[in-house]
Amino acid sequence: MAVIVVTHVSVITVVVTVVVPASQGVRAMATINVPAGLRRITQIVAGVDDVAYLLNPDGSAFKCPTGGNFNGSTLDVACARGHAYFVDGTPTIYYVDVLGGSFADVHVFSAGEGSLPQNGQYGPSIIAFYRDRMVLAGVGKDEQTFFMSRSGVHDDFDYGQRDEAAAVAGNVSLGANVGSPIRALIPWRDDILIFGCDRSIWRMVGDIAAGGSIQLVTDAVGVFGPHSWTTDPAGMLYFMGETDFYRMDPGGGLKNLSGLRFHQFFADLDRANDTVTVLWDTTRQGCHIFITKPAPDPGESEPVSTHVWWDARTDSFWKVQIPKVYDPTCAVDFSGDTDDVRAAMLGNRAGYVQKFDDLMLTDEGTVIVSHVYFGPLLPSGDIRQAKCNGINAKMGDLPAVLADTDSFHVDWTLQAGTDPKAALVAPTETRTGSFDTDGFQKPFGLRASGSAFFLKLSNDEPGKTFAIDHISGRFLPAGRQR
Repeated sequence: MAVIVVTHVSVITVVVTVVVPASQGVRAMATINVPAGLRRITQIVAGVDDVAYLLNPDGSAFKCPTGGNFNGSTLDVACARGHAYFVDGTPTIYYVDVLGGSFADVHVFSAGEGSLPQNGQYGPSIIAFYRDRMVLAGVGKDEQTFFMSRSGVHDDFDYGQRDEAAAVAGNVSLGANVGSPIRALIPWRDDILIFGCDRSIWRMVGDIAAGGSIQLVTDAVGVFGPHSWTTDPAGMLYFMGETDFYRMDPGGGLKNLSGLRFHQFFADLDRANDTVTVLWDTTRQGCHIFITKPAPDPGESEPVSTHVWWDARTDSFWKVQIPKVYDPTCAVDFSGDTDDVRAAMLGNRAGYVQKFDDLMLTDEGTVIVSHVYFGPLLPSGDIRQAKCNGINAKMGDLPAVLADTDSFHVDWTLQAGTDPKAALVAPTETRTGSFDTDGFQKPFGLRASGSAFFLKLSNDEPGKTFAIDHISGRFLPAGRQR
């Protein structure tokens, strides 16, 4: 049975408010663990416009006093050894000493040995850490080259050394030239670094300066962008390609997860303008695929962004819309010590950092509208009719904190037609009703005839929500299609 789902307006609650005049909003985020005796504190490092912030689990925010000067059109951040490093496509790299606490500030990062990569006015726009090396890529007009610091010494970019820990430039070291524009750096476990290129994927196995190698994974699939990938706790890699959503195992095996189901939707993405961020959600067991349209020019209407949730448990794709002002521009997995501080955290153009909250019944006062279609149902086959004479249903249980509230409501619509398309978009017969409690519903009868059927469940009432456990229809043969 196929399921077509569109969920409008996902549930979000603001947990951190960055009060800044944010014309571009939250441009980049990363998490960093700060030691605190026998426990650890997880913080978010965020670049908001050209200002750096440290965000804490309690919702408080610390603004680095001198901000930053992130003037490039892009911004990326990565953390290592208590420092957060920002690159923006210009020759200047900035860092924040996160362990400095209230004294943390933004500083210009410089090479102690050798020189940082640049090409005239261009510098790196992508940053990652692999085997205790700073890895840089995305230098304008030299996008196919990667640059790695000395292992253990992040400010050593002297490529003239020949020992196993020496710095490496991918366009001068033997066998290290990827040869395609690099769009993503993906450190995978401790022994694989993935280069997601424009139309190919390569991987470095081991350390290229210590006997490692660069291998071609595929020359038929590329990676959409710097943050269009994620990994799950089992070590599987998920990423958005040019036209589909993929899973890769550590051996390099690829599986197209969207295939014929969501291919056209993903194929219609605008690679030049759309921001795609992929994030694994441990709580919900699946991947968020955030697809945010560019900000409008003055006087133009705000474009509507449609995001996607892939549920690993059911291998299903669900469309999601978020209020436009909150469309994510970046996201991180915030993994604190307890459940109340473990969440997928989203940064947006409004300057907020937010998280999903399943217990919220409105989206900051906005009604949460959702619907799901079950079908097409063909009880008597493709060319024969059937008659539905009843529906049996068991609605799911709401979360415990909502169990004693008057929060349950769902409307149902049975749609019948001569074929699946007609039943979905132009039904010849419809029957409607609603359920206002969870659990088993009293069986009821109805009369609706057709060759194909869809059942729609929906809710657009303020402060209401619903869950489904089991629902089925009672059908009788009704002869050949007329």
